[in-house]
Amino acid sequence: MECFKCSFEFDNHTRIPHILISCGHTICKLCINSLFSNKSMLCPQCNLVSLAPNIQAFPINLALIQIQTQKTCQNICKNHNKELEAFCNTDKKILCVSCILEDGHKSHEIFPISKAATKHREKLENIKNSVSQIEANILKEQDKLEKKQSSIKNAQNKLLAEFSELYQSVREAVDSREKEIIQKITEDAETMNIDVAEKKKLQKEMKGLIKKYQDEFSRAREEDDLAFMDNFNKRENLGDNICKKIIPSQNIDLFKQYSRGAEADFICKVIKQTFIFTDRRNLKQKEEVTASSTLSSTQKKENSKINPSEQPTIRKSPWTAKKEAITRAKSHKVLQKATKKIVNTINLNKEILSPDIDWFDNISEFTDRENEDLTLSLDLNHLKHN
Repeated sequence: MECFKCSFEFDNHTRIPHILISCGHTICKLCINSLFSNKSMLCPQCNLVSLAPNIQAFPINLALIQIQTQKTCQNICKNHNKELEAFCNTDKKILCVSCILEDGHKSHEIFPISKAATKHREKLENIKNSVSQIEANILKEQDKLEKKQSSIKNAQNKLLAEFSELYQSVREAVDSREKEIIQKITEDAETMNIDVAEKKKLQKEMKGLIKKYQDEFSRAREEDDLAFMDNFNKRENLGDNICKKIIPSQNIDLFKQYSRGAEADFICKVIKQTFIFTDRRNLKQKEEVTASSTLSSTQKKENSKINPSEQPTIRKSPWTAKKEAITRAKSHKVLQKATKKIVNTINLNKEILSPDIDWFDNISEFTDRENEDLTLSLDLNHLKHN
């Protein structure tokens, strides 16, 4: 800090800072001595007059003295109590003259404080430039990471939607198969129950006839010869009827055709075919979107080349018309083939589900046919609607 009047720095000896009473400005003691007259003094900074009986009436600026003392201490070597003047580049220390001579720094690389400060400011500036470049790279990389994160989110949503649709199709196919197999087992159980009921009815009738014959046989043993012969034909016919009515000993067991292993294999095939169908449908959708975008961009390019006011009337050439007709014919053939495949597959399922075929034992025979590439989920849905 400097005195406004003489521009010398304040100190604790001759240039002690004093505060003027009227304005509060600080002037050194030497300048006050030269300006104080008739118990008054004119401030050289603001021209206000400060009245005082003597110079000692102006208070000392203790805060300014404290700041000046601290600043002086920072520039003084703590070991030798001398001003710090040099910088040792080898040990990275600030030195005074005595440090250079006494502390073994003579052979080191030593610079004046000002030169060392300039050199290190340049070094710090270079580091700042490197840091700025790193910051720019980080910002650029951050932008890439933001885009990558957005891309990951979009891909995640797309995959979740695709797999949700896929597993929904699998659930529908399995649920449809479950309803179908439950219905078939229920129908087979009803068939076997009807068979059992008919046999029980026949048994009841036979027991009644047997009881009747046993009663007739008991009476015949007590009859005389004339009565016995008179009733013989009736009793003989009754016995013959009983012997002719044979109750089938073999029971129908329609549950033999069912097996967990075979059903598990069938369900695995349903799931596999559902996956194939879903993949094909997604691929077809992607191809349609790509073709649509390509066609749209091509049309935009063509439209940009032609002035709308000068666009001629477009007429199809014979070659174009012929080409479109060929394309329509090919599409019609493809549609016919697809329809034929679906019909064959429906017939195949009807053959599989036929009650007089043990389809679980012959599943490999049907699954190896040409229709294997069509999805069973589609077949089951078609049969469900029928």
